[in-house]
Amino acid sequence: MNMEDIDRLIAFHGHLGPYAMIGLRMGLKAVSLLSAQRHFGIEIAVECADCPPQSCIVDGLQVSTGATYGKRNIVLVKSSQIKVSASNKKDGSRVCMTLTEKAQASIAAMPKDHESVEKTAMDMARWPDEDLFQTEIMKT
Repeated sequence: MNMEDIDRLIAFHGHLGPYAMIGLRMGLKAVSLLSAQRHFGIEIAVECADCPPQSCIVDGLQVSTGATYGKRNIVLVKSSQIKVSASNKKDGSRVCMTLTEKAQASIAAMPKDHESVEKTAMDMARWPDEDLFQTEIMKT
């Protein structure tokens, strides 16, 4: 991930927050692991609250995967737990990702002012993937 990715996220979402950042990172990881074509070669299912801030994860996923609501290749399913499933449309391979306890604790402890929210997101941009989310590759 680079600053260009973060700039695209901010341009799309309007500001930087931890859930949008996590979505960006999960999407980049999913595309890489699945060797999926961005935009049309990937399908995403997001389980989370159907309101911000958790639903901001969807914007990060849209930016990083190219899946969009308009193309109907990303869906949000209301849930009390956060889980992202991504599928390669070409070969059916699939990956599932869930937040780590460390990421959840960091967000819960974060002050809610704008500066703190952006700082937390930028800090998370530097975390290794495994500190943000667990990844499970599913057999097809």
